[in-house]
Amino acid sequence: MKKFLFTGFIFLTTLNFSFSQQAEKPPYPKSFADIGIGLGPNYGIFGVKTVIGYKGSGLMVGLGKLEGFLAYEIGLQGSIKWWFVNVGYGVYGVATTEFYYYYGQTEKTSLLKGIIINTGGKINLIRSKNLFLELGIGYGQGGYIEDDFIGYRENINAVNFVAGLNYRISSNIQK
Repeated sequence: MKKFLFTGFIFLTTLNFSFSQQAEKPPYPKSFADIGIGLGPNYGIFGVKTVIGYKGSGLMVGLGKLEGFLAYEIGLQGSIKWWFVNVGYGVYGVATTEFYYYYGQTEKTSLLKGIIINTGGKINLIRSKNLFLELGIGYGQGGYIEDDFIGYRENINAVNFVAGLNYRISSNIQK
């Protein structure tokens, strides 16, 4: 009987402590824009990203650089608390090909552009939840390499990763 009462007391104390901890957590900021720097198609491979919309959902634009080329992604992002998913069109990679002909060889570098879908999570780094780390994985398809001289064309699809440091711009300041 003593073990039962002791176990019940510990359980109720733990339960009460867990509810009190949840009540003290600040709510997610009512942000109207997120800005960040990072790696992956969302950030133009290596660059900046912004999401304009309520609480991380809305129009997403990424702009960056890849091997001397301007890389970008434009699309829509949906976000529920820590989880996000986005769909857009942009650059998800680069391909360099060498073609050999009877008179020599040629090298061609092409940006892989197409539909990009990413999903992942946001890890809050400070108590106010304005600064967060974004990690995700996705898929890009529609890009291709081609050589007009011999009529060669090959589609290239790719799995991609996203990592970035972001800040929520909000109209309410959390205490």
